[in-house]
Amino acid sequence: MALAMKHLAGGLTVAAGFESGHTMVFVLQTHPAGRDSIPASASASTFKWQRTYTSQPHSQPVLSLDLHPTSNVYYTSSADATIAKHPLPSSMPSRSPSSTTTITTAPLATLATKHAGQQGLSMRSDGRVFATAGWDSRARVYSTGDATCGGGRSMRELAVLAWHREGCYTVAFADVAPMKYDRDKSTDSQPSVNDARDVNEDGVDRATLSAASSSSSSSLSMINSTSSSSLSNTIKSVSLAERRARKTRDTHWLAVGSKDGKVSLWDIY
Repeated sequence: MALAMKHLAGGLTVAAGFESGHTMVFVLQTHPAGRDSIPASASASTFKWQRTYTSQPHSQPVLSLDLHPTSNVYYTSSADATIAKHPLPSSMPSRSPSSTTTITTAPLATLATKHAGQQGLSMRSDGRVFATAGWDSRARVYSTGDATCGGGRSMRELAVLAWHREGCYTVAFADVAPMKYDRDKSTDSQPSVNDARDVNEDGVDRATLSAASSSSSSSLSMINSTSSSSLSNTIKSVSLAERRARKTRDTHWLAVGSKDGKVSLWDIY
């Protein structure tokens, strides 16, 4: 059995995969009918799980599933060779009160991979690709088929990662969050050019210091010429270290774990 949860507008939403090959979505209705908030006298019976989706795209047990980080869809992998994409509805479609028919919906898309036994399905934080760990000692990377985030128009295999000697059991992506820069603060922290021309930090008029500084400029020129090269080398080394650190932070690293007792690290897409 596989589970994943997400908070949606309709309430806490749970996607589940079962050994029968079924997958279902349940929503916890936290607000009673006709109310916009939870009453103070609410009890356990007030909250009810409602099934909003069910499907059986797999002929073998569901091994793993994961939710898309930005879209209301999720993906399942199984002991068979199929990977399926499903909707994640947060509410029950309208129907007549007398109807008792269970909602059965086909998946949004299926992909016949020809590789049975893919598990550990994991989404990348940008929603463009996901990866699986295979019993055949291969990890595979697929496009999500979500054009809204650059995941292509359809699910398809993008890469096969072959290094391990035995079956792969799990994969994990490094979570790369978008960086935010506060331009206002960076602008305010810089000193004013006009103020710098008037006075120094001690409040002394810089014009009065110009004569004294000009007399010592000749003696400092030799020191500046010799130190400029070392300063340039220091800046280059710092810039290189910063670029390496930034690449480490901003790379969607993919880790693969296998039965052979080894973990491989990949930089892919």
